[in-house]
Amino acid sequence: MVVKNGMIQPHLSHLPEPSSGISVCSLPGTHFGPSVESEFGRGAIALKHGHYFSQWALEQNAVGVLIEVKKNVVAQKHLMIHTINDIPESKSVLPCHHVIKLGPNASLTFSEVMEGIGAGMSLSLHEIHLGVGSSLKHNQLQLWGNTHECIQQVLVNQEKESQYAHFAYCAGGGKVRNQLTVSQEGPLAHTELTGLVLPGAGEHIDNQTLMRHCTPNCSSRQRYRALVGHNGTSVFNGKVFVDPEAQKTDAYQHHASLLMHESAVSNAKPELEIYADDVKCSHGATTGMLDAGEIHYMRTRGLSEIQARMMLQDAFVRDLLDSLPVEILRSWCLNHCVDRLHALNQSTVNQPNNPL
Repeated sequence: MVVKNGMIQPHLSHLPEPSSGISVCSLPGTHFGPSVESEFGRGAIALKHGHYFSQWALEQNAVGVLIEVKKNVVAQKHLMIHTINDIPESKSVLPCHHVIKLGPNASLTFSEVMEGIGAGMSLSLHEIHLGVGSSLKHNQLQLWGNTHECIQQVLVNQEKESQYAHFAYCAGGGKVRNQLTVSQEGPLAHTELTGLVLPGAGEHIDNQTLMRHCTPNCSSRQRYRALVGHNGTSVFNGKVFVDPEAQKTDAYQHHASLLMHESAVSNAKPELEIYADDVKCSHGATTGMLDAGEIHYMRTRGLSEIQARMMLQDAFVRDLLDSLPVEILRSWCLNHCVDRLHALNQSTVNQPNNPL
């Protein structure tokens, strides 16, 4: 399915059959169907979590897509959206609002390939509601142009025994900010958040996560990594919040950065805020550069400097990319990552003060 500037392009899209129990339609401006109105109102999740910037986007009559999976429907096919935001003017903003709703015991694998053309800004709001026992695998591949800017907010509400897995791959963009808020509103819910960013010269990629454990016996895993090129910037600010009622919470969070040049910047701040006394929670962050001794050893075995660097960098990111659940996207990401790393390394080794 192709979505350009927030609107589905029917002549380029293949939508699910109505009999499949999955409905996909455009969500223009002020129009909401009855089932969505009762669940969300107009940006109800955004308002609940205090995301007033998203409220501003909604007030601009943002367009977008509604995806709804009926009760007990297990999607047999992977649903994929290719989003193209064409915003040529540098001071222009395109607000989009997407709603994904899964009924009880429903299951869906949903992927987005997101491209930005021009020097404008994409402002995107995703509101996701997962019913009891439902499961959503949500993959986002962000390929913004190096002059394109993006602010994205993904807001997720999980009911009892639901599962949400989010994978984000961001390979550039002028200034990019991804805010992901997940609220576990029922017991035995599970969440997995995974991200890889590859900022290059002049690019700033910022990931903000808030994992809210509101009920007992829930679990979450967060794994984020950054490979930062010459004059690139990566930011990670992640919080795990455990309510007093959320006993038996099991939460893990880790961020790792690999700097490719002394001009690369990585700012990471993992946080725990815990108000329950029977939990298992851990968090951590690491930042470093490739070991010059390892590079030298590999070069004595006949590898070029770039080949040696890329072999070590591949080991740094491979397990994250291998966790991408859709084979065709996994293969594409691996190839794209190789090309991206080659370009970043080529830029790095040509800079003065190359640490290797």
